[in-house]
Amino acid sequence: LVADLMRHQKRLRLKQESLQKKIDLDLRKTIDLERSHLLHRLTLLKINWGTLQTQAPYGAKGTFHEIWQLQWLPEFVLHLIEVAAWGNTVETATTAFSIEQARLSNTLEELANLTHALLQANLPQALPKILARLEILASTNTAIGQLMDTVPTLAKALRYGSVRELDASQLQPIINGMLERICIGLPYACMSLDNDAAQAMHTRLLNIHQTVLMLEDTNFVTLWHQALSMLVAQDNLHGRFLWLHKVLGSVGFPN
Repeated sequence: LVADLMRHQKRLRLKQESLQKKIDLDLRKTIDLERSHLLHRLTLLKINWGTLQTQAPYGAKGTFHEIWQLQWLPEFVLHLIEVAAWGNTVETATTAFSIEQARLSNTLEELANLTHALLQANLPQALPKILARLEILASTNTAIGQLMDTVPTLAKALRYGSVRELDASQLQPIINGMLERICIGLPYACMSLDNDAAQAMHTRLLNIHQTVLMLEDTNFVTLWHQALSMLVAQDNLHGRFLWLHKVLGSVGFPN
């Protein structure tokens, strides 16, 4: 594994430097895209040689920059030796290690973040087992709030896969199922909330609203509109949700 990483470092012209160094990766360039894949894979292995600083939003052509802060620490070599049990190459070790992390995970949020990270690392071959685990947890989870926390990350992963021409289509039915359950359960999940719970739900509503519009699925736009309509029709609606009246009259929603 150490030898494989050294080959990648040499080929991609990434030096192991103890001083902090910032690099700007233009993912339209093959070498920068491969550098990004390597750094994301090492991050999945918990070898934080690089820390992602900023990531520009997806552009019209699906291109963006990543800003990384690099710093090589001596203990990374020891950690590489420890994780070498998962594979002899960075790719195989990261794939196997990620699948094991998914098996041990018990939260939708962790699995959603792992799914997105795998696509950023260009490891779609690990997705089937991660998504199988995600689907099992999602099917048994009755907490609407947790579903609402998970869907935006999965939608971003789906969008990322599309932009980078990776097959993330397996995500679509999982997202669809979660959104359907959110739309059905939303009015009940917003009943009798105290101020703190209402604030948390306010953030979730904003995130799901943006996600539904981003997905550009007319069926879900309609379902979401219906769910919000039922919510605002409730007696004693918490004041934190009054902004939804304006949303329901906005462009993009059916009259």
